[in-house]
Amino acid sequence: MSGRVRHTIRPLGAVVLLVFAACSGSAGAPPVLDGYDLPVASTPFRLGLDVDGTVDVGGPNDTSALSQVVDTSGLKVSARMRLDYDQDVAESGSGRTVTMRATAISGRFTSFVASRDLGDADLKAVGHDGTVTLEVARDGTLQGSDGSPLGGFELPVVADVLTGWACPPLPEGGAAPGSTWPVTVETPGGARLTGTATYSPGDVAGRHVLETSAEIAGDVEAGGVDLEAVVAAATGADLPDLHLSPMNLTAHVQTRSRCRLDAEDLSLVSSVMDSTVEVTVHATSDARYDAILDGTTMSFDISASAAPV
Repeated sequence: MSGRVRHTIRPLGAVVLLVFAACSGSAGAPPVLDGYDLPVASTPFRLGLDVDGTVDVGGPNDTSALSQVVDTSGLKVSARMRLDYDQDVAESGSGRTVTMRATAISGRFTSFVASRDLGDADLKAVGHDGTVTLEVARDGTLQGSDGSPLGGFELPVVADVLTGWACPPLPEGGAAPGSTWPVTVETPGGARLTGTATYSPGDVAGRHVLETSAEIAGDVEAGGVDLEAVVAAATGADLPDLHLSPMNLTAHVQTRSRCRLDAEDLSLVSSVMDSTVEVTVHATSDARYDAILDGTTMSFDISASAAPV
């Protein structure tokens, strides 16, 4: 009896070990991610963008005559946009050239000044004549860009931060699964945002993905901003000429980004960017309306996500 039991256990144990080895070997160990080797291809994508903001004319402690007549605090601004585009990836030296060609746009911009719907007439406001081009090094460093998804809408700071590339730079030698490392991201306008990044392989809807994410923050400055042009471009409204002088902006930006790559071919599965932008306006002269706007603060929460369609 005992011999029969031993004879039964040995084959059963071997089968269990074989099954375990087969299951373990099929998935493979998560790789060290040493480059964003996006496949050369053209893929239709869709970008969803939400912006919610408030404006305090003259700042939170404004005592100007204007605030005695109308409420100048907590003025609401929002935008909802859906942008369809073809993402073309080409080899470029040791990295990739990523080109976004807008094909359709819809949404609505709402503010205390005016509101309007977005449509085909706004396609050319995406990047330059509907095209955004990014030069990305293999390690994920953004080496150059031409345009932003919001660039043509004349939105300072926001357009500089929202470039269309959400993947953080990788450390020298690549990132091991589960690792965290310090990152510095330079925006197209020259601002430096710093923070930490992580790499976490996983599964999404049964698909093996490699996820990199980052949390970064820093200060951004924009000089000589034509606020009248900003408002006119965003609202599409014909506004009276207030003869405003060019103004300077300073902003504190906090951004969380995430991109997911397919574990097999490193194609982009999705990207997400959530940002908070706190802006202060500095008048460059003491002209009549400039004085009113000096110290104006603006706060925006921005959420953008993109995925193939």
